[in-house]
Amino acid sequence: MEYPRNFLLGGNAILSLWVFLAALAVWLHDQVFGYLFAIFVVASIYIVLRRTGCSSCAYCKVCTLGFGKLAGVFFGTGNLKRISVGNITAMVAFTYFFMAPLPIALISLSLVQESTILKIAVLICLLAISCASVLSWFSKPTKNSKHN
Repeated sequence: MEYPRNFLLGGNAILSLWVFLAALAVWLHDQVFGYLFAIFVVASIYIVLRRTGCSSCAYCKVCTLGFGKLAGVFFGTGNLKRISVGNITAMVAFTYFFMAPLPIALISLSLVQESTILKIAVLICLLAISCASVLSWFSKPTKNSKHN
């Protein structure tokens, strides 16, 4: 597999922004839970999911240490893994729950209690990134597409 540099860097930058926004949304609802949530999400994505998705550099033309797979899983064309290392689909679905519905629900509850520009901006950004990620799963790969 090959991950173009722009896709690799852009996908991981947006994923990092998504993690930050999700943690911020939870933090705006409950600060202690927000810190714990941030640690949990960062560990589950950048340690567990990255290592689960990357088993050997033999499958990729250039080793990206699993970061190419992360970008492909969240912003690729929906092909989770051509060469499976167990059931990564369940882990991705689990991670999606913690990246989209949970923070969106908590920031929405927080907005009901107190409406601020920051909370509205975080909600809009979370919705935009979540929709972009989900919609990328339904896009058809082009002939020249070299990444998930």
